[in-house]
Amino acid sequence: MTGGFGVKGPFWALVSEWISPANKAAGIAMINSLANVSGFVAPFLLGFIKDQTGSFALGLLPMILMALVGAAVVLAMSRSIQRPSGALPWSELAANNSASRRAGPDLTGVGQSGLR
Repeated sequence: MTGGFGVKGPFWALVSEWISPANKAAGIAMINSLANVSGFVAPFLLGFIKDQTGSFALGLLPMILMALVGAAVVLAMSRSIQRPSGALPWSELAANNSASRRAGPDLTGVGQSGLR
């Protein structure tokens, strides 16, 4: 359950980054529409395949394949996106952020301001 919800934050962050501000509302609406249609169609497809083959695992195969195709598309798109010069990829930003958290806040000069 946690793994399923763990991808939602990064997914919507990618959507917000990749779609232009003028088209964000339409893009997010399209994604929600496709998700609603697939939420309606997928159980019927799963049941149909299970009834035809007798295998629940084969019924899950189309959903597994769509997840793999989606992951491949995200990887391909992330490599083709042009970053502004000087922009760091997210992995380097995360490493820099975690290093600054370990160092802690800069407390030099605290207590010397004369606050009483």
